[in-house]
Amino acid sequence: MYCRHCGHELDENNKCINPECPSNLNKNNYDSNEEPNINRNSNDYFNNNFFNNNNEITPSELVAFFGEKKADYYLEKWDAYQENHNFISWNWCSFLCGFYWFWYRKMYSIVAIILTVEILGSSLLNRGVTSILSLGITIGCGLFGNQLYMKHTDKKIKSIKSLSSRNLDYESMMRKLRVNGGTSIIPVIIAVIMAILLTLMTVFVFLFGVSLANSGTIPIY
Repeated sequence: MYCRHCGHELDENNKCINPECPSNLNKNNYDSNEEPNINRNSNDYFNNNFFNNNNEITPSELVAFFGEKKADYYLEKWDAYQENHNFISWNWCSFLCGFYWFWYRKMYSIVAIILTVEILGSSLLNRGVTSILSLGITIGCGLFGNQLYMKHTDKKIKSIKSLSSRNLDYESMMRKLRVNGGTSIIPVIIAVIMAILLTLMTVFVFLFGVSLANSGTIPIY
């Protein structure tokens, strides 16, 4: 398990032992005269301590980017990614939702690739091959969704840290991670609207067919 405040791994008692975690800031027993004067909004302090190495990503930065709701799950996937950048891990959400899941997680380039392949496939290939292609894409989304998300996370956080190191303090950088990471509600809304429209169209076609049959316009055998 990981701390939802800073992303640090919890001890055996499920307590965070990170001294810099917000949950522990009020628990230290240092004498006020000896405690270092740290201004968490100071550009100098955070530039020296957090922006020295843009290639190093901290657990708190990961939690900010993932979002607290699914932080534990994706922190485990991050550990697997650190051991093997090409790891394979099944993700039911990406399997069932396909490009909607990638859109939900703001991986827009992956969404564009999937849609392009599906559109070209349906236009240039016969129905049987298109069905096989769609099945392959669906299974691929389930198998490689987590891996692609970790690579997206790695690249995005490093890019944000690199661009922020000279212009933003630490708190501003963390807010930028939260804005650029997390999830988007737009694909969820679109999926719900499409489901409703599809249901309405199905009902309309059914009722229209029944109406024609009852009026005698079309023969019934």
